Amino acid sequence: MHHMAARSAYGRMAYAHPSNSYFFSPAAGPVAAGTSVTIATATTPGAKIYFTADGTDPTVSSTLYSAAFSITPPKTVKVIAISPTTLASPVGSAQYTAAP
Repeated sequence: MHHMAARSAYGRMAYAHPSNSYFFSPAAGPVAAGTSVTIATATTPGAKIYFTADGTDPTVSSTLYSAAFSITPPKTVKVIAISPTTLASPVGSAQYTAAP
């Protein structure tokens, strides 16, 4: 969904929020040390994805996602997507635990 502004019945501007749908690969759950994680957002094309891998909420000052990265569980990866045409998305997350 693109950021769209429209006048409401009360004359205020209403903004469409981008999706909070993220795709983590692999999906959250048990993984081995050194597992490579990729992140994508389906409905905010061209958005910049910022992430943290320490469980804190990301901001535009966080790491800009550009390629897969390795993790060693336990690890909670959190993401936001920001586009010039959309508002910042809600935070998405994936929690990885050590594989048995």
